[in-house]
Amino acid sequence: MSLLSITLRIAAIFLRALARFQGRITSHPDEIIFIKSRGRNSIKIHVYRPPATNTLKAPSPVLLNFHGSGFVIPAHGSDDEFCRQMCQQTGFTVLDVQYRLSPENPFPAALNDTEDAAKWVLEQPEIFDLSRIATSGFSAVEALVNPGIVAAPDPNARPIPSFILRFFAKCYVPPGHDPKDPRISPAYADIDRFPRRVLIVTA
Repeated sequence: MSLLSITLRIAAIFLRALARFQGRITSHPDEIIFIKSRGRNSIKIHVYRPPATNTLKAPSPVLLNFHGSGFVIPAHGSDDEFCRQMCQQTGFTVLDVQYRLSPENPFPAALNDTEDAAKWVLEQPEIFDLSRIATSGFSAVEALVNPGIVAAPDPNARPIPSFILRFFAKCYVPPGHDPKDPRISPAYADIDRFPRRVLIVTA
């Protein structure tokens, strides 16, 4: 293990401890399931089901959600309120997916977990409407696209300092790997490689 790797791990431990000090994450999914992963024993998923009055006939449309973290902070469950609101207002089943974090598991570990979750959904046509699949996520790759100061929409919230964003990027992108790999950020993807029919909503 290199000195850089050791340094990043120690810094990540400190940052995670600080994040826990800021507040414990509580979530209230309807169910917790575990699916197979290529890189570990399983992937943890929080399942949110719409109320009976809003539920469409099976199979259900589905939203896969991926929490923000800078790919470093263990924040699975922090989108609990968002996931509940989405399933209640849209009638979609919401799957809040956990993924491996860096620096212990750098790129492409998190990507592999998200792909495995999506593939699992595609293998469940009796449960999910495969013509109505959506994804959502929060603040994970911004540090790699634009390592400047990222301001939150809430004027009362504090922006993420640039040195923290650079730290996230160093943790996530292995040494020698191209940070402009489109698998790291779709901002660098060839537009012709996107599906012909896709809607992308950004902040």
